[in-house]
Amino acid sequence: MDCVLNTEGEFVGAVRASTVDLPTYIFERPEITSIVPRHEPTHLPPDTFLASMARYEVKCVTIDYGSQFDDCRCIEEIGFPAKDGVTATRTPAQVYELVEEEGHTVIVGYRGSEIEVVGATHGSMKYVRTEPTDTDEDSLLKQPSC
Repeated sequence: MDCVLNTEGEFVGAVRASTVDLPTYIFERPEITSIVPRHEPTHLPPDTFLASMARYEVKCVTIDYGSQFDDCRCIEEIGFPAKDGVTATRTPAQVYELVEEEGHTVIVGYRGSEIEVVGATHGSMKYVRTEPTDTDEDSLLKQPSC
């Protein structure tokens, strides 16, 4: 069994790593931040496992066509493939946290290329984009609608 920790580093449960896809397991449960390895020196019980930083591929986006912005700031939700063909959606601010604060990688596939998403801010608004500046040609905006 593997020990599951919450954002405070407290033990919240156990999971058998060999029976679940750990990046998906963690992504679908935002209250979980890590699964700690047995081989690491730690105060946690033995037989644990460390989930490495995950890589997620964007499946779709939901755009607010009434937004004052015509770039990635108009995105309301970003969808990712989840178990059983379901789409798991996150707000741009949640994806910003995944990338900038938690160190995960989010990829956008477009015209045969994979482009990494980066975090951006506009005032207090946190969002993501693939281009160095805000543009209506961003690959994230070219994804199918959720």
